[in-house]
Amino acid sequence: MGVTALYLILGLVFALVVAIFAVQNAQVVPISFFNWTFGAPLSLVILGMAAAGAVLAGLAGLIKQVGLGFRLRNIRAEQARTEGERKRLEEQVKALQAEVTGLRARNGQLEEGIKPPAEEAGQAGL
Repeated sequence: MGVTALYLILGLVFALVVAIFAVQNAQVVPISFFNWTFGAPLSLVILGMAAAGAVLAGLAGLIKQVGLGFRLRNIRAEQARTEGERKRLEEQVKALQAEVTGLRARNGQLEEGIKPPAEEAGQAGL
């Protein structure tokens, strides 16, 4: 049995429960809202309020989703900015590493050209 069939069976069971509820709670009850007063079946009142609650909960969820969508957009924009900065800094590090390598090479050449005084004195006595 697939997931779709399971949802269909659950939907039918729920519809059966709602139908039984409606038949057992068919008495008319008075409803007062501000200056209006009218009668409606109890099952209709309960189901209507449950539906209104579901709509309000869905609306609250939708508002939260929209807010999260804006936040995600801002985070992605920030990520793109930081990624560009990271690439720029990586290039700067490579350039500095190349500069350090060049300076070390120049320093090595300079050290070869300068002999310590002790070596010069030892070579003069020979």
